[in-house]
Amino acid sequence: MSATTSKRGADLAAEALAEAGVRTVFSLSGNQIMPIYDALLETEIRLVHVRHEAAAVFMAEAHAQVTGGVGVALLTAGPGFANGLSAMYSARTSETPVLILTGDAPLSQAGRGAFQEMAQTQAAGPMTKASLMAGTAEGVFDDVAGAIALATSGRPGPVHLAIPFDLVNAAVDGSGRNGAAAPSAPAAASDEQCAGLLDALSEAERPLILTGPILCRAQAAADMQSLREATGLPVITMESPRGLRDPRLGAAAEVLREADLILALGKPFDFLVGFGNAPAISEACGFLQVDADADVLDRDKAAHGTRMRLSLHAEPRATAQALTALAAARTPANGQWRQDVEAAVAYRPPEWDTVGSGNGALHPVQLARGVGQVLDHAPEAVLIIDGGEIGQWCQACLDRPGRIINGPSGAIGGSIPYAIGAKAERPDAPVIAMMGDGTAGFHFMELETALRADLPFVAVVGNDARWNAEHQIQLHDYGPNRTHACELSPARYDRVAVGLGCHGENVTSEDELVPALERAIASGKPACVNVAIEGLAAPAVTRS
Repeated sequence: MSATTSKRGADLAAEALAEAGVRTVFSLSGNQIMPIYDALLETEIRLVHVRHEAAAVFMAEAHAQVTGGVGVALLTAGPGFANGLSAMYSARTSETPVLILTGDAPLSQAGRGAFQEMAQTQAAGPMTKASLMAGTAEGVFDDVAGAIALATSGRPGPVHLAIPFDLVNAAVDGSGRNGAAAPSAPAAASDEQCAGLLDALSEAERPLILTGPILCRAQAAADMQSLREATGLPVITMESPRGLRDPRLGAAAEVLREADLILALGKPFDFLVGFGNAPAISEACGFLQVDADADVLDRDKAAHGTRMRLSLHAEPRATAQALTALAAARTPANGQWRQDVEAAVAYRPPEWDTVGSGNGALHPVQLARGVGQVLDHAPEAVLIIDGGEIGQWCQACLDRPGRIINGPSGAIGGSIPYAIGAKAERPDAPVIAMMGDGTAGFHFMELETALRADLPFVAVVGNDARWNAEHQIQLHDYGPNRTHACELSPARYDRVAVGLGCHGENVTSEDELVPALERAIASGKPACVNVAIEGLAAPAVTRS
């Protein structure tokens, strides 16, 4: 302990993080959290000091997705806290367990106009699974431990905990550990309930299993494959804001309309699936639902009435494992329907195989093809995909077990922080982040963070010199004579990277791409590969 022999609230916060197994905290410093910085010196926790608070939360989100545990962001009070709000929303929709610790104005000055006083718990409430404030210095350890337990239980999500400045500095007698109340969380569905689910699925002609974001993680991939094989049923994992129009799902929307029974594992019937209604899903299709969130179950039961044949409050991944175990003793379903669905998901227009040739701006498929060649030689790599139209092209063409995308929120800009958060956990694996030039502008300065923290990765910027998603809306909705204000400069982001002390490459033809990517990885530095691309609309994959 640096200043006194007694513990402070800050020391209890650091101890709670360490005992929860936290190895990395992402933060931007500020007055109200400096005691926690000091306390972290007494632990083995690494502090990655960033350039913007939203980036810290994005880093924590990616770190949690890679580790399967909780990510931690530490933000200062007032405007520092406010800067992190949009990233909290992204973590909420991606169902990622993140602890956002923030400083706050002193409790002793509450309501008196203290420096950077703000209604933080109220502001973060809609963006998080829970937004809390520590009430005593002695309770800080339990508050932090309880917030982590809440973030990781049930449907995972971000939890905000504000610790007022006078509490982090206050001396504490005793251990400060009274035992945080364990949050209530559902377990797996029972064997009897799982048998009921399997019976219902076996009676359907074209049953299908849909999952939400938490079952899209690399940690759940083997479980989902085991579920497919044991049941003989198609399993579709969903986490893109484009829902059934996600190009990664190919022509899945065409076959989903043919399903006569859907088991939703941790998947609400929200906008991603057309709210479960026609034309996305046949009105004759019945539903089974397993979810850790009782409110989601109640909402969807109310919306669909008798179509909701069974609704279970249970943990989806554990239930998937239980279903697999029970199904192993049964005869799998006729595989033809599963083959039809998987063929639709895998479908890509054949003309993509030969798109592009010669010099000039690359077609997005050419860009993805080159990155894919590099990833083929690095199966342990982490792939990050972000952005509007370029993001959709990359999702259509690239898929890896360690993939991180910008999630159901539809927010762009997190890819560079995502790369840093992933690299902090996977220091020996290549990390490649795909983005557009609009996306790159949000957090490009975090390349300096990556350089300073020795967390190298490759940012691949598809540069079409415009906000292309919005440009495409203007073209489609208003016509080519009414496109305006969405142009960007054809900036050389590789040169900006070099100016920050990082590695830079500029690519203007397909044959330059793979060598440039290989040099960027080999440089051992954070790198930017700037690639001139055609500004095309995102693909809509159909077989008709």
